[in-house]
Amino acid sequence: MGKRYFHKNTEGNVIFTQIVKDNPSAEEIQSIIGTSEYKLIDTSVMDEIDPEFLGSVDTDFSKLDDNKLTVNLDKAKETKKENLRAQRTPLLEAQDILFLKAQEDDSSTSAIVKEKNRLRDITKTVDSCKTLDEVKAVTV
Repeated sequence: MGKRYFHKNTEGNVIFTQIVKDNPSAEEIQSIIGTSEYKLIDTSVMDEIDPEFLGSVDTDFSKLDDNKLTVNLDKAKETKKENLRAQRTPLLEAQDILFLKAQEDDSSTSAIVKEKNRLRDITKTVDSCKTLDEVKAVTV
């Protein structure tokens, strides 16, 4: 079982750094990771966090239990919305093409418009989630 130093960078992003040296001093750790605020965790703890939400781990060190990471729900929602936006972009583009073709053929566009609205509104679904499991369940 390995160990990683859990910390945040200057932008506030979550970082997990492995230091190869055995028993480094506090000064050595700080010079490598660039901060004096960190927590040493077992890598097995990282396995408990969904990879999609590793960047959403709570970085308030005063809230961290020993060897237990928690996902910040607000950060997880933002991460999920970013991922959904990336996934829906090509789907919206495909719907745009179908819409133009339907207009050219004088066909109904109502189903296309309904799907485009569903895709656009998918991030609102994430906003209404109350738990991490609900956030995880939202898909395009």
